[in-house]
Amino acid sequence: MIEIVKIAAIETYPIRISVLRRGKTLVSCPFADDDLPSTAHFGLFFDTKLCGIVSVYKVNNTNFESTNQFQIRGMAVLDNFQQRGFGKSLMESAENHVKILNGDVVWMNARQKALSFYKKLGYHEVGLPFMIEDIGMHYLMKK
Repeated sequence: MIEIVKIAAIETYPIRISVLRRGKTLVSCPFADDDLPSTAHFGLFFDTKLCGIVSVYKVNNTNFESTNQFQIRGMAVLDNFQQRGFGKSLMESAENHVKILNGDVVWMNARQKALSFYKKLGYHEVGLPFMIEDIGMHYLMKK
């Protein structure tokens, strides 16, 4: 049985470091704006174990004209819990959160290896791929 609930930013760190920041230190885990009241973090629990996370930030990207934009960051599912639909469930929770706040654009900087996952969820690429130092190739995506 899975449950998705809001969690604190610090609760995302164990998954951020094991999935998104492999080989780095805990110092790399906090993201800018993690603790703002407008930021929401969601955790997916499977049999009481935190297995996946996603964070939603009220951030406008100058590539889009909308003023009520939200950025998805830190979407991750532990390796041994992937391919079970957990990522899709987390994204649905994030998108429902944005919908409640009347957001009209959801965007992210998606890693190259996650591109097909986000495309299946209805996101599309905007512009050319770009490199984020120490992490790899990314694509600006929106829905």
